[in-house]
Amino acid sequence: MRSEKILIVDDAKFMRVALKRLFEKYGFEHILEAEDVAEALKVYSSKKPDFVTMDITMPGDSGLEGLKKIKEMDPAAKVLMVSAVSNKTNIVTAFELGAMYFLAKPFTDKAFDAVITKAFNFTGSAMPLKQAGQQSANMQPVKNMVLTADSGNIEIVISGGAVIGKCHECKDDAEKGRNIARCSAENEKKCFIPCGFTNLSDQQVNITCDNGNYFVTAVAESRFVTKLNLITISPGEKRLIRPGDVLTLSGIDFTFNAVK
Repeated sequence: MRSEKILIVDDAKFMRVALKRLFEKYGFEHILEAEDVAEALKVYSSKKPDFVTMDITMPGDSGLEGLKKIKEMDPAAKVLMVSAVSNKTNIVTAFELGAMYFLAKPFTDKAFDAVITKAFNFTGSAMPLKQAGQQSANMQPVKNMVLTADSGNIEIVISGGAVIGKCHECKDDAEKGRNIARCSAENEKKCFIPCGFTNLSDQQVNITCDNGNYFVTAVAESRFVTKLNLITISPGEKRLIRPGDVLTLSGIDFTFNAVK
């Protein structure tokens, strides 16, 4: 476990969750959050974090102004700018103001790993990143999980594993015609993704369970986008998925949680 304190500054909760998950892979336990620059300055002043990630576009002062004020407060501050607004002007300004690195959203785990490895001088066997498939010693087995759509009308129970994609249970067009009204009803909870979601493959992702940990793999044949906590999963890529994570299947957001 790492003793350093991390401060994540971003007005988007999903992004804060995604970054927190990535830092936790390295064993960082002391992770602070702020949703705007004003809050970030208060947290930095009182908690003195060792590393900061800073978005640029937020309510109130911009992240660039936040970077400037943190560097005025502490010239040795280590700040990583993480922003979808990655034009040349912003990048140059960030480095002129003292940013250590700049990551453009959306970024890959590999890009994030490269930045953190350099920022904390991780090398060889000293690099504490937990690779997919490894289990923490204190991790308890989780048997049944559920994917719940943001709309609340789709719940898919996953017992040890599942292939997730749009439904193709109807045997022919006639049966599909009879069922389409029922499948499309917003007020009826379903345990499948209706076939009407055209931007979803028959097999979009494969969810597996290994030693109590769940993993999601984007199916290589799928031509549609899969994201975990807003970060795109490449076809064939396997990622750890935990309670509270948001899995986006071609625009449909599902929250992953234990069955109650």
